[in-house]
Amino acid sequence: MKRLLWISSLILAVCLLACDDSSSAGDDDAKIQLSSDSQDVHGSSEGDVDLSSSSNTAADSIESSSSVSILGGKVSPCKQEDKDDCEYGELIDSRDAEVYKTVKIGNQWWMAENLRYADSTETENLKGKSWCYLNKSESCEKYGRLYAWSVSNEVCPPKWHLPTVAEWEELKDNTGSTQGSNNNAGKNLKSRTGWNEGSGTDAYGFTVLPSGLGSGVNFTLLGNYAGFWTATEYDEKNSSNMNISHNSHSASISYLSKTVGNSIRCVKD
Repeated sequence: MKRLLWISSLILAVCLLACDDSSSAGDDDAKIQLSSDSQDVHGSSEGDVDLSSSSNTAADSIESSSSVSILGGKVSPCKQEDKDDCEYGELIDSRDAEVYKTVKIGNQWWMAENLRYADSTETENLKGKSWCYLNKSESCEKYGRLYAWSVSNEVCPPKWHLPTVAEWEELKDNTGSTQGSNNNAGKNLKSRTGWNEGSGTDAYGFTVLPSGLGSGVNFTLLGNYAGFWTATEYDEKNSSNMNISHNSHSASISYLSKTVGNSIRCVKD
């Protein structure tokens, strides 16, 4: 019964990713639709899930190549195919000695990789609240861990914190020009490789990989979706998250069930 409730909650949560706080419910830039014949979201051996291809709009269609013209936001793009002028740093997590690449975008310093922290002895609340995709350690090495929202505010390294919606919105403004209700921040933040389709330009060195969602034995959307918790609670059962999809150039703020495993990027205090 608990598993059925979890599956129902995840299906509902994925459908609700179209509900951007800052735009109307009809905004296509956050849509991720499960096809009608793929209602079981339990991950297959490859972690794939059948997605509908009908949610793209003509204005937000995806080019097959990442070598497209780069239109940045308030901050000029710093990375192209033939050069990289982004300002990088290094974060060494004092708790477990994990090393993360960091990048400065505007006035913000961000982790340029997803968090991998997993010490449930040091952080007891982590027990049963973070996962590797399909419970495979190599997934954590590549994509970072997936965390329930209940522990997301206590897992960033010292002097770093879980971003608020306002901090994610600042990143969106800095990295994506706005055209009506759409923006191209998603394209500029996505990695150039690793997506099943719709790879990005990685124009700011943020390198978003499609890490998917899931917890326990239920996983979905690897290769097609990246979502990040925010510190901004939406309501009793849901929290706001920043999400980027394979079938959109946009980056969107929506909300997701707190029990679903989601990625974390930390921002410097």
